[in-house]
Amino acid sequence: MTKARDTANLISTGVPNSLITLDAAEIPNISTDKLTSGTIPDARLPSTALNSNVDLTTLSASNLTSGTVADARLPTITVAKGGTNLTSFTAGDVLYATGATTLAKLPKGTASQTFKMNSGATAPEWATVATPSGGLDVSDVWRVHTGATVDSTSPYLTANWERADDVGQASLGTGMTESSGVFTFPSTGFWVINWGFHLSHGGGVQSRYAGGRGFVSVDGGSTFTQVMDAGGSIPQNYTTTWSNNFGAFVQLDVTDTSNFQMKFNIYAENSGDFWGSTQKNSNWVHFAKVGAT
Repeated sequence: MTKARDTANLISTGVPNSLITLDAAEIPNISTDKLTSGTIPDARLPSTALNSNVDLTTLSASNLTSGTVADARLPTITVAKGGTNLTSFTAGDVLYATGATTLAKLPKGTASQTFKMNSGATAPEWATVATPSGGLDVSDVWRVHTGATVDSTSPYLTANWERADDVGQASLGTGMTESSGVFTFPSTGFWVINWGFHLSHGGGVQSRYAGGRGFVSVDGGSTFTQVMDAGGSIPQNYTTTWSNNFGAFVQLDVTDTSNFQMKFNIYAENSGDFWGSTQKNSNWVHFAKVGAT
């Protein structure tokens, strides 16, 4: 075969791929549009094409048709894109907006705190709500459960006191403490004290003056000053027992629970009866705290 014929045969029939061998130096600028099928071994690729994500910086999402992308490959998602732009949270954190596309987190508060707006009305905050300084904080009713004799000696009511505890009756808040007829206050503040009671005589006896008095001490019981007087009289009836109702009121500004105390006595011109009961309030003292001092 002549060279001319050999060349003509190569042109007309082509050269089988198995007879063609090219090294890398012979294809330095081959275009990717010439690669329409098959695969290229990793060994044929430059090392920079295999490093982390150097070659993925401009990868289009439309080319990701299956599989997953590791979290480490993803950036923190901004609020504008539907994320939080935050990378971590603590249990109880509260998210709130600080701008149109900005979120912040408020750490959880402590037990019993209230979620409220700050003084500038710019952001939420936790706050401890103080106990209201007004309103009825304490309501406490006491009575003498056993009757006593009343006469001109003006005896103090030193025994048989009890807190009213019949069906339906109850105290509000931390109430008074009583010992031998002397009452001490559980807390400072403005206190209103109301006292009501019954005195009676048998037939044929009267008292032109009768009643009861309330006393307060501001020095721990060393001295007592009268601040209440429920005064009146008991009329005479020759055949039946006559009685009268008495009442008194005082408002105190208790500034020191160690030194403020109260006690009560009863009096009558002639001997009579002070009514007592353990089933109803025949006599009663109502202590009510109405506000802070």
